[in-house]
Amino acid sequence: MWNQNQLFRSLGCGRFADLLKAVLLDRAMLVWLDADSNRASHPNENLARELMELFTLGEGNYTEKDVQEAARALTGWRVGDSGVTFNRFEHDGGLKTILGVTAAHDLASLADLLIAQRATAERLAWRICDHFLGTPVPQVAIDQLAKILRELDLHIGKAVAQVVRSERFFSNDVVGQRFRSPVSLVVGGIRELGLHEDTSGKAAVSPQLAASWMEAMGQHLFHPPGVAGWQGGKSWLGSQSMIQRAAFAKSLSEGELTGGNEEHPTAIQLASGQSQLD
Repeated sequence: MWNQNQLFRSLGCGRFADLLKAVLLDRAMLVWLDADSNRASHPNENLARELMELFTLGEGNYTEKDVQEAARALTGWRVGDSGVTFNRFEHDGGLKTILGVTAAHDLASLADLLIAQRATAERLAWRICDHFLGTPVPQVAIDQLAKILRELDLHIGKAVAQVVRSERFFSNDVVGQRFRSPVSLVVGGIRELGLHEDTSGKAAVSPQLAASWMEAMGQHLFHPPGVAGWQGGKSWLGSQSMIQRAAFAKSLSEGELTGGNEEHPTAIQLASGQSQLD
């Protein structure tokens, strides 16, 4: 999972094509979606279904037959202790018809086919708008960004730059309308107080302790509930999570997290309603 996190960091702001193809060969993703059971003699549809439903096209833009044929294209990849390898004897090299295109599709050609679909650009645009502009996002904004994405060869970083430079991004309808995740709250709070590293005689909060607080608030680092990640939004503000957020602010303000006696009274503000918003 740490390697997958590094993959997202290194490729997440570049061309979506590079990210998608890397994710399709990511060990954590393939383990989670039972890639080892996907072979020519018995195709497993898990990866193919998530690939179309979550990562590219979205529901309503493909058929069950497309999923079945895509599963055949993804056969042959094995996951071992040393990484991901390809076994050509377990790959289905026959003709497959996916989204109306017939060819001897494999992982690379399937990815290229999905990337070329208008629905993929539209779903990426929705994802970006949903994250940076809040909900509900006007359809016109999604359509505009989808057009820009297609012009930019689905370059995520350049598309995000368009969004964060827009007037809407700075409007009252968007600013302060997203709920902070546990990672944002904990890491942000620690960094704001300069307690993320040993400096100027201040003791740092250990990463392990910080991670335990995030887990108590509902975000277990490197252990998402599924390939779609955490639900986010208001789901972060359950009663138990809010209790833990307040307890974290209190412990941080009283210096308990660094094992010292130095207090940081301003940290108690992390428990306020306003501090729950990005």
